[in-house]
Amino acid sequence: MKFKYIKIPIDPLKPWKSLPLIPVRVFGAKKNIYYDIYALLDSGADKSLANLELAKYLNLDLSNQPTEDFSGIDNIPIACKVINLEVQVIGDHSSIIIPVGFIENLPYALILGRDSFFDNYIITFNQSKEEIELKRI
Repeated sequence: MKFKYIKIPIDPLKPWKSLPLIPVRVFGAKKNIYYDIYALLDSGADKSLANLELAKYLNLDLSNQPTEDFSGIDNIPIACKVINLEVQVIGDHSSIIIPVGFIENLPYALILGRDSFFDNYIITFNQSKEEIELKRI
């Protein structure tokens, strides 16, 4: 599966930026609740993160889920409620289950990090063509 990078506004004072966003379907606790979104494919992220609003939309109960500290490039810990989330790349034949940390104020609905998600695909980033290729393992 090949996907073109998508241009989005990051800063209102700068030109739009092309990012490796891929279309995915995320499922709630019940299969009849799902949401189609664009997720940022982030090879620099160890773990996957999602905006807390996504959990609310999917009717996921995070109250009894474990809290785990995630840290970014600045190494400042961020407390996340972690839950296994079912994700399907649009165009793929099946879904996968990956652990996702939910936090408030994430600028993307979902950031797909290397742990778990990248284990299911051979992923090629072609920056010059602004495209991503995913091959299921």
